[in-house]
Amino acid sequence: MKAIILEGAAEEIIQIINTLQQSTDLQVTGVPQEPQAEPPETKSQGVETEKFVSKEFARQVLLRRQLSSPFKAVLQALFAAGPKYLTTTELITVAGYSNGHQFAGLMGAFGRRKANTPGNEKESYFFEYRWKADTAEWEYRLPDSVREVLEEDNLV
Repeated sequence: MKAIILEGAAEEIIQIINTLQQSTDLQVTGVPQEPQAEPPETKSQGVETEKFVSKEFARQVLLRRQLSSPFKAVLQALFAAGPKYLTTTELITVAGYSNGHQFAGLMGAFGRRKANTPGNEKESYFFEYRWKADTAEWEYRLPDSVREVLEEDNLV
């Protein structure tokens, strides 16, 4: 069996692995690059000062379809944390996942849910987030509009 060694950013390695998954005779080994102090093309302070979804739109996003159990757990943890940020590592554990790729899939699915909800507020954010350079991971919390909907509609 031949081995292919991949070197690059995690996203690049994932893309290649997904492409190669069709072939069962390949063993794929990834060597990620060292994490950067701050990911490229991100705002240094996250989105604390940006526009967040309205209560009405947050309600539409959350109620138009049933939420998955892992995502409900993430929302409940973020709600319980109040103004405190939770790290990606903490949210992976809360969701019951074993790795960041699963969490990325969960957040990507939720992003599609938001994007495909009628009346999409394209220039708004559903979460407050920021980059934590010392651990090289994102931190999340809920804006007031989302917190209010979760509480008013007994979703937490």
